[in-house]
Amino acid sequence: MAKISVGRAVHFVPSKVLPGESKDAHRAATVSEVTPEGLTLFVMHPSVPGSFVYAVQEDQSGKAKESWHWPEREE
Repeated sequence: MAKISVGRAVHFVPSKVLPGESKDAHRAATVSEVTPEGLTLFVMHPSVPGSFVYAVQEDQSGKAKESWHWPEREE
């Protein structure tokens, strides 16, 4: 598995989604800071200005809310 570092692209699983979006929606995010408590992410959304999310923990299952994981590979 790749080492996490500032500037890496990851997926963020939000606790809330906008009306009309899938309840399992993921957001593109960029790692802004790596701390012992977790990551600080800059989260992107096409219709909402970006925001920072702090102390985000890893969950590679992609199911835990308010977590991050590596983007899924598509062939």
